[in-house]
Amino acid sequence: MRQTQTFTDLAGKTHAVKITMAARRRVRDATEIDLLRAVERPEILSDVLTRITEDDEFVVTALGAILGVTPESIEAEADATVYAEASTALVEAIVDFFPDSSPLKKPLRLAVESSTILTESRAAIIEATLMQAIGTASSA
Repeated sequence: MRQTQTFTDLAGKTHAVKITMAARRRVRDATEIDLLRAVERPEILSDVLTRITEDDEFVVTALGAILGVTPESIEAEADATVYAEASTALVEAIVDFFPDSSPLKKPLRLAVESSTILTESRAAIIEATLMQAIGTASSA
């Protein structure tokens, strides 16, 4: 059984992000992106993954469509941490949407893992740079 992806908002409410066929239709209607077409045109998934990393309005619109709520209600109970968790849940839900037999499943999983590693590496570099800057500032 597949695990449902979740994120918890600032009010402490946990949201389950699961893309069913009905949710896929709502995402298509809200964003004009049809995840089922990605089987025929993998560049659609590439576009979706890029938009998730670069377009916060896309993320809250897609999540709102999946959850059956307005994007504004998601934003009202989100800060940067909640947004990051919600974005991750959305990506994982997209990966889970495709069956294990799909030729897109393995490349998508690898892309998500690579992205996670890259994000963690960037965070470590930023943290080290900030710690160095704080150390330099406090010794001055």
